Order: sequence, then C-alpha cells, then structure tokens
Amino acid sequence: MSSQIIKYSDIEIDKLDIDYPQKKTSYYYGLVKYNNENNLFLQVDDIRFIDFKDGSIPYIEVKIDEKFKDFLLKVDDRCIDIVDSNKIDWFNKDIPKEIIQEMYKNIITKTNANNIRIRLPKLKDNIICKIYDNERLRLNVTELKKDEKFSCIINFKGIKITKKTVLFDLCMNQIKVYRENIPKNISDKCIVDDDEVPDDYIDEIELEESYIRDKIKMLSSQKQEDIQMINQLNMRIKNIESEIKQLKYIITY
Repeated sequence: MSSQIIKYSDIEIDKLDIDYPQKKTSYYYGLVKYNNENNLFLQVDDIRFIDFKDGSIPYIEVKIDEKFKDFLLKVDDRCIDIVDSNKIDWFNKDIPKEIIQEMYKNIITKTNANNIRIRLPKLKDNIICKIYDNERLRLNVTELKKDEKFSCIINFKGIKITKKTVLFDLCMNQIKVYRENIPKNISDKCIVDDDEVPDDYIDEIELEESYIRDKIKMLSSQKQEDIQMINQLNMRIKNIESEIKQLKYIITY
C-alpha cells in the first residue's frame, strides 16, 4: 500500500479531519483524514535535532522554524474545533469548548518556544524510523548530533483521547541529515528529496498499526473464502458418500 507525501506548506487546514475514535486498551484513537484518506505524510525541511529519548515510547526533540510552528498552531486550533463539533457523537456529552481546550495538549507546548517532540515508530524493541545522510546511506538515531539540520517525513497519524487529555500523535517516519563525510553504512533508499516529493511512499509503513489492521482484514477475508471452499468440499464428500451407499444397496439387493 502506498501513501502520498505532501509538503506541509501545500496543506489546506480546513480539509484536515479526524475519523470516529476507536476504542483501544485504555484510550480512544481517531485517525487523521485529509481529502478523505487516512495516513497523512508531510515533508518538512529546515529542522534541527536537539535530543533523542528511548523507552516504551521513544521520541526525538527537534527545533522547528517559524513557518512550520505557525502551521502546527493552526493544526492545534483545527483539532480543537473538530473535537468540539463532534463531542455529542463521540462522547455523548455536551462538553464546553473551554474544557476541550484544557484537555487538548498542544503540539507547541509553549508559544514562545520552537522545540517539539515527535514520536519514533517502534515495533517490539526496534525503532523503524529510517535515517539517511547526504549520500542516502543509513544512520542510527543515536548517531545524530545536536543542532544537525535535516529534512523529514512526518506522519500526522491521529489523536489519542483519554479521560483527561486529547493528544495529537505525530510520528517521525524518515529523516535525511545534511552532513558530509560520513563513514559509509548500510545502503538503502531515501525518499526525502530536496527538489520534489515522490508520488508514492515507499517504506515499511505496513508495520504501523493502520496497515496491520488492513492485513488483518485481508486475512479474515481469505479465511472466509477458505471456509466456504471447505464447506463446499464437505458437501461434495457427503453427496459422494450418499451415492456410494445407494449403489451398494442396489448391488446387495
């Protein structure tokens, strides 16, 4: 499955929407929709690395420019409006907008700061965000240095809703570091490009939850088809057994 990558500056905020939140273990999660499609991948340039924190939910802290900061502030406002307009349908409660604003955890936590945290996708114990240098050779997240500049692809994935908070989920998908003279590492393909954004997103995003769900649907459909085939074979076997009994009866009598 492929997904389109869009430069964030080309996004129309009013077309950003959220799917009906689905129940998870201890929270609800609503996928971001843009132009009626899930999985919004945005290319962002001029970001600087600050820090990396590992753990059950690893993340990197980055510094962004004023233009992207302004965009994220608009995303926050849009999400608050979406939650407010859907509160009866989602929560079956007429929650005052002021309460929703208090529950919502802004992507930009401080209006006078330009640092944000972005989650790194993780499968079991492996971080699956791909990082490349200028020559499109692979790097490890631990090799990033403070204040290094990079371009990246960020998955604007969805919102996580608990009893007390609403959190917008940003997931770092791929990074291209602007660094020269790096020792060669494992070769791979980088899709972040300085001049243009490719039409197709080529990466192992199927490891993410939304793609896993698609895989489950496909396997469930295949299972149903196999069950129908088995039922048809069982019916055929019963008909053959019945015909054999009739023929044996004729021979006997």
